[in-house]
Amino acid sequence: MVRKYIVADFVLTALVVIGAAFWGGLLLDYGPILLGGLEMPRSARILLLVALFVVLVVLAIRMLGERLSAKLPDESLALLLERQHPELGERLMTSVQLARAESNLDAHSRPLYEHVRREAAQMSDALDVRRVFQWKPLLHKAIAAVVMLLAVIVFALATPSTASHAISRLLTLSDDPWPRKAKLEMVGVEVPIVSFADPDSSAPPEIKLLTFEDHKLRLARGGSATLRVRAIADDRVVPELCTVHYETASGQRGQANMRRVGGQRNGYQEFSLDGPPLDGLAEDVRFTVRGLDDRLSDFKVLAVDPPAVTQLEIQCRYPEYLRDPQNTSDAADLVVNYAPGLRIREGSDLKVIGESSKPLSRVDVMLRGVDGEGKVLSAEVAVDGMSFSMSLPDFAEDQALLLLPVDRQEITAGAPFRFFLGVVNDQPPEVSLNLVGIGSAITPVAKIPFEGKVKDDYELSRTEIALAPASQPNGQPVLRNVEPDRDGSYAGQVDLRALSADDVMKPLAPGERLNLFAEATDRYSLADRHVTQSDLYGLDVVSPEELLGRLERRELGLRARLEQSIDEIRQLRDVLERIATDDWTAVESATSTAQGGEEESLRAEQLRVLRVQQSSLQANKTSEELTGIAASLGDIILEMENNRVDSVDRRQRITSQVQQPLEGVVGGEMQSLRDLIEHLGRVARDPASGPEVATQSVDAAEEVLLRLTAILDSMLDLESYNEILDIVRDLIDRQNRLIDDTKDEQKRRVLDLFKPQ
Repeated sequence: MVRKYIVADFVLTALVVIGAAFWGGLLLDYGPILLGGLEMPRSARILLLVALFVVLVVLAIRMLGERLSAKLPDESLALLLERQHPELGERLMTSVQLARAESNLDAHSRPLYEHVRREAAQMSDALDVRRVFQWKPLLHKAIAAVVMLLAVIVFALATPSTASHAISRLLTLSDDPWPRKAKLEMVGVEVPIVSFADPDSSAPPEIKLLTFEDHKLRLARGGSATLRVRAIADDRVVPELCTVHYETASGQRGQANMRRVGGQRNGYQEFSLDGPPLDGLAEDVRFTVRGLDDRLSDFKVLAVDPPAVTQLEIQCRYPEYLRDPQNTSDAADLVVNYAPGLRIREGSDLKVIGESSKPLSRVDVMLRGVDGEGKVLSAEVAVDGMSFSMSLPDFAEDQALLLLPVDRQEITAGAPFRFFLGVVNDQPPEVSLNLVGIGSAITPVAKIPFEGKVKDDYELSRTEIALAPASQPNGQPVLRNVEPDRDGSYAGQVDLRALSADDVMKPLAPGERLNLFAEATDRYSLADRHVTQSDLYGLDVVSPEELLGRLERRELGLRARLEQSIDEIRQLRDVLERIATDDWTAVESATSTAQGGEEESLRAEQLRVLRVQQSSLQANKTSEELTGIAASLGDIILEMENNRVDSVDRRQRITSQVQQPLEGVVGGEMQSLRDLIEHLGRVARDPASGPEVATQSVDAAEEVLLRLTAILDSMLDLESYNEILDIVRDLIDRQNRLIDDTKDEQKRRVLDLFKPQ
């Protein structure tokens, strides 16, 4: 009976422990699901089974092994029966004790022992041994075991799938998750595709979806991304809200709610998160998405430094026309690290070598011109991925080089690296031409002196003077090479008479027009040569007589200018006389007068200063005018000489009687007058020395007037001389016309003799 009791106690205890372990494991495994948590991992379930096994083994040892193997003394058993059955009257206890000492009984005690033993035996047959055991603990355990067994049966009958799932997870250690009301699926992370699109464009960027591998995903540090999750809508409950719980590598924790994207489509409801922690990603982030009773756990986004172009080297080989013909090397003419403002010579062949901050898989390249049009190119990446290169042949216009490095994990830079490469265009040469001693008209035998300047940004091929008759607009002009010096200056002359004599140019006749210009050509060879022409000089071809007439009219104009200058000097003299005759002592006498007299004297002094300043300006203007008249006379002399209509007597008259005296007046008397007026301006407020300087200025003006009047008289004499020459020329012209008319009349009469009557 004792052994049955021990076995029953152990079995009931084991059933209670197993039931408690089952419900406890179910609570630990399925309870978090109801709260939106996760199942127990396999390791925890294994630990639970191991703990259950250990507890059962301990119970078996303690409740079976030890209790079944324990020896119960007869005295203890007899005592238990005596306590539960007082009617034994200690007969059973006495029998047990005497039975142990039976060998020591004497003769008179043995019958008594036998009598007590028979009575105890007779009474023991009627004893209820079960009263010895404590049935209440066993009953409690049985009730607990039955309750747990019934609970398991009810649980299995009510939710067989849940019970089956619990048994498979707790006993067979299946990893199948618990069924949930909601079902979330990780879609991935959407990131904008970095492209060469214009950053000012309003068009939205293209998007690509990145998926997690082993719950991990790499994104560029500093970039922005959108987390996408979807919930199954068919046969499931769609969560009203999904929440992202995240923790950064630095320990910062937070949560963010995901928003619904539209309605249900294709059996799914989309959720997205476009804010923290994936907006402006700065460090690694671990996160979990929770929606209703489902959870997507232990996802990690790794922040990876995007690749960067750390250095860009430009190797430039100039076009052939800029290189030394003797240099046959293929080496670059210029090697330079890129810097803002870098400009390349037009037509150069470029090789671009870049270095990266990390190994690359490829480099996307676009060359964009100023018109916004882009051309996609390819770059060659080195084996180690740390450098790349590309060729840009015939670089001829300003362009932006856009580089988008992509590392070996397909991480791109946040934006293309922009390198602006400017071009120094080959400019056409600049050439100027001035005629020296030649006006707007020339004779057919003139020599045309010229001078000018030419420059080019690199090197000139040739510089020429071109002559083309206006009557032959499509004809080939006559070209004459000139050799500029080191600073680009050149000079020379074109002799029309020599050109005609050498049959280089058809002789010109009066009435024609000659166009003359300079032409410069550089060595530019990328397209049509750069040819630049100077300003065109259109020269009228006239007879010597007509040219002299034009020069004489210019002399008349110069005489009128001289007369005007003389009038200006007279006015200047009058102003100086007025200054000299002013009351210079008015200021001193005004110190003792009233305030009104002092103001009047001050106004007089200011007026005197103003007149002196005006006189200085007038003197300078007249001096410049006289200098111009003298220069114009020199031009007339040069024109007569260059047009080969020079008269020695006439040239000497103009030079000795007009030009040289004018230059002498400008450098002598006129300069003295200007110096005196300047001195007068300094002493205009000094009554002590001012009047004297003013008087000297008047005398100097008188001297200038005398000299200029004498020069004017010489010009009038020359005019009379020219009038006589005009009369002689007119007589000669009339005589020539009369001779021509006479010859024509004689020819007509001779021809009339041969006419039939």
